Amino acid sequence: MRSGSTLAVFGAAVLLTAGLPALAQSAPPLRSAASFVVLGNSSVMNSGMSRVTGNVGASPGNVVTGFSPGMFRAGDVRRDDALARQARIDSDAAGDALAAEQCTFSDPALGGQTLLHGIYCFNARNVQLSGTLILDARGDRDAVWIFRIDGTLTVADDAAVLVIGNGYDGNVFWSAGQATLGEHARFVGNLFARSDIALQEGASLSGRAFARSGSVTLRT
Repeated sequence: MRSGSTLAVFGAAVLLTAGLPALAQSAPPLRSAASFVVLGNSSVMNSGMSRVTGNVGASPGNVVTGFSPGMFRAGDVRRDDALARQARIDSDAAGDALAAEQCTFSDPALGGQTLLHGIYCFNARNVQLSGTLILDARGDRDAVWIFRIDGTLTVADDAAVLVIGNGYDGNVFWSAGQATLGEHARFVGNLFARSDIALQEGASLSGRAFARSGSVTLRT
């Protein structure tokens, strides 16, 4: 794990909230939202045992359920307090910045592919990621990947996203209408959804989950 990174565990799932080095120009700053591993709008709901390092919160809603103090290695539950409200402002601004980026590639296949850095845009109503998607930085630590999905992102059971070539998980950004990570999927990046996000049993996320409206749901 990188120095300055934080690790969150959802049941069998592992979330890595990395620090913020200097990113490429196309990467939006997270500011106060960087301290959150999960931020919902109306609620965050967890079922099953989880271990978390980083803040879990909701704003403007204030419902965060299924967490206990023993689950946190660091961080806390934040229910529409000053930090959660500022994180909502900052995460929404980052989401707006992602939506404004100009595409460099359109509708590539996801899964079973190796992609270099760039801005990948998808016009399909539903986008499915299956198999293994490799993101190759080719030695550039500041390489940034942005995935703009107009509709729903579904990550299949047992699918994986891997960053190689000295790349950095914190430089991967996903923007979608809503998102579901399937059972035992291994996902990488800062995930922004305009509505709900769901992590199924055993899914892992090396990054963060921000739901602009709706909820984030974690299942064991």
